[in-house]
Amino acid sequence: MHGTSNHPADLEEEMIQNKLVVEKVKSTKGQRAPLREDEKAQQVIKDMWESGERNRTEIARKVGRPPRTVQIWIREEIEKGELPTE
Repeated sequence: MHGTSNHPADLEEEMIQNKLVVEKVKSTKGQRAPLREDEKAQQVIKDMWESGERNRTEIARKVGRPPRTVQIWIREEIEKGELPTE
């Protein structure tokens, strides 16, 4: 046989490796990029902010992010001059 073994220790090791792969896939399933890397969400936030929306909780709801995450991102963008101040 090529690359496989029927030895119990080898089979057990292969089962452990397969389980680790499955667990890794499950743990990352549905995860999204951090807001600092999500250009689409950033643009929605910028558009809402520039249109006059200042309710950070509402903005967070629209982009599906935690309000605190959005608050921090908006504050950082204001500090960098990327968003107008309130």
